[in-house]
Amino acid sequence: MFTGNNLVMVTKILYSQWMKNHDELFKPNEVRWDDHDEVYKFYKGIHKNLSIPIDVDEFFYYMNTLLMNEENLKNGTLDSSNIIEPKKKLFQINVSERRYETYTYYGHVKKDGYFTKDQLESNVHELYSEGYVELYDYVQDDTEYIDGEGQGIDVESVQLLKDPKNESTEFNKFLDSLTESEVKFLKGELEKRLL
Repeated sequence: MFTGNNLVMVTKILYSQWMKNHDELFKPNEVRWDDHDEVYKFYKGIHKNLSIPIDVDEFFYYMNTLLMNEENLKNGTLDSSNIIEPKKKLFQINVSERRYETYTYYGHVKKDGYFTKDQLESNVHELYSEGYVELYDYVQDDTEYIDGEGQGIDVESVQLLKDPKNESTEFNKFLDSLTESEVKFLKGELEKRLL
């Protein structure tokens, strides 16, 4: 993925090409990885000319770069000093699945009586229907999975687990505490000393 000046150049090109056919930039919820979606079709049609791949990470990176920098793109002030780059975040997708599965359960029922083994074997179903032997009260010995079928996976919710911009460090806290004029002063001092 491009960064710095290369990202500025690609972002400006993407923006100008989108705006040729549209009055305004797309909304965040319109960025969908879907062949029928307008934003996806736009990206698919231009990615080769910009030497950027058509994969999920690249698609969302460049489309969100456009969204995050819309104001500077509108007024023509986007450059490498003010471009905002999307950061990779970690999410958890909570799912559920209803499955219908077939198992064979093996077990045993102990029953005492005055019958022989052969007599019990030939009469067991009649004795069950009379309630004398309760076959469903068996002690399970083993199971064998036969088959299963699901109704598909449902997404219950999505949770943000890790967002780099929310990871606070002492330095970030320090920078956040500065006023705008202090930030400009610090930036000027750093540029003098690093150049």
